[in-house]
Amino acid sequence: LFRSIKVMDLPLNKNAFIGAVSFIILAILFTEIHRKRVSYEITLLYLIDNKGILSRKSKKILLESIVDIDLNQKLWQRLLGYGSIHVHAASGANIIKLKNINKPERFVDALEEQVNEIMNKGQKKVLKKRIKI
Repeated sequence: LFRSIKVMDLPLNKNAFIGAVSFIILAILFTEIHRKRVSYEITLLYLIDNKGILSRKSKKILLESIVDIDLNQKLWQRLLGYGSIHVHAASGANIIKLKNINKPERFVDALEEQVNEIMNKGQKKVLKKRIKI
């Protein structure tokens, strides 16, 4: 089968083909595992970072303690529409790193809207929906 396939009039190398297909399959598999393993959620009072599939690790940060939100995107991340967000708390010790967020500008806008709502109105009449990424 591999001897009959030619690319630019050159025979296809069986090992190179198997290696390339294996690499692509592994890249997709690792991406899906990461996507299923990590989730981020904006609730009425907290930003929650959930990690794990079988075991679970959750980190919460009070929205009213958020002092800074950084959006980081390299050129290729901008082209593909995702990036990382670093959320800094007032204590300085709590930093949540949200990695590989699709449309990170939307997430930052939603987070800033929720933080501003809490800061401006206290904890009354805050956003009534939960945002899960």
